[in-house]
Amino acid sequence: MNEHKLREWMMARMDGELTAEQEAELERSLQDPVLREIYEQEYPQMQTVKQLTRAQQPVDLPPEKWDQYWLGVYPQLERRVAWILMSLGALILIGWGSWEAAREWVMNPDIPLWIKLAGISFWAGCAIMLVSVIREKLFLHKHERYKDIQR
Repeated sequence: MNEHKLREWMMARMDGELTAEQEAELERSLQDPVLREIYEQEYPQMQTVKQLTRAQQPVDLPPEKWDQYWLGVYPQLERRVAWILMSLGALILIGWGSWEAAREWVMNPDIPLWIKLAGISFWAGCAIMLVSVIREKLFLHKHERYKDIQR
């Protein structure tokens, strides 16, 4: 047995994972003075480390600290950048899809001109209304008096 395997088996012994055959082989290997010295020096240290790590419990942060984190710069910046990228991608995809659909629809000779104009008018009105609602919501959100108050 070499030093590397001895250390692996020492950890396995500590965790109770050695079989009876492995336990017997480990005891035979400890007859070697070099391996015995390594064992006697490191095994108690490993046990101490195991006890210390088991005694440590993660501390839950109080809600105030989480509130402070979520109000910090990085989470807000990350979310704003993510929303901008998602919105930009969605606008590009919707714009491209609308362009392709409108091109096919407008170029279709079977549809009368007045229907085409009515459709273009309808979709232009929808687009203007959407932009208006989004602009209004953004304005109201920026000037919301109670946005930082938690219930």
